[in-house]
Amino acid sequence: MKNKIVSIALVPLLSISFSGCFNNEASCSGSTEAELVEEIALPSIKDKFIYQKMNDIEPMSGVYLYMKKLASTVGGDNKNVKNQYEETYNKAREEAEKEFQNYKFELEGIRTTSKDKELHQVECSATVKVKLASYEGSYNIEYSSQLSDDKNSVYVEVSSLE
Repeated sequence: MKNKIVSIALVPLLSISFSGCFNNEASCSGSTEAELVEEIALPSIKDKFIYQKMNDIEPMSGVYLYMKKLASTVGGDNKNVKNQYEETYNKAREEAEKEFQNYKFELEGIRTTSKDKELHQVECSATVKVKLASYEGSYNIEYSSQLSDDKNSVYVEVSSLE
């Protein structure tokens, strides 16, 4: 059973649940929580990598072409910019897919920043390390973990990925 909630923030706010047997406390560092954090955070990390690759392919394309594309959709008819953006984006996306085939995802420095025993919820901070063939990146992440009332499911929600 999985739930996903998308927010209008730059980093999507996602919530995913996992069913199983859990002890009576929510955790920041459990294997289930780590898997759910990875599932939530990985698409945003891929997007960041794609825009970085766009800048490698064509400097400033990740910012400049995106802004030009937005301007053309609002009131312009600049098909060349839109086509150039899409071409660069697609090329970067293909490179990202190859890079992410054998990625390594780690949560390091996991910290419990808040604990509510009554709600069976913890607030957490950590550092995400992603290793690819030609890239290593680290991101600060904040997330929460909460047990369901029957303690058979855990819900993880990522609130920040920088």
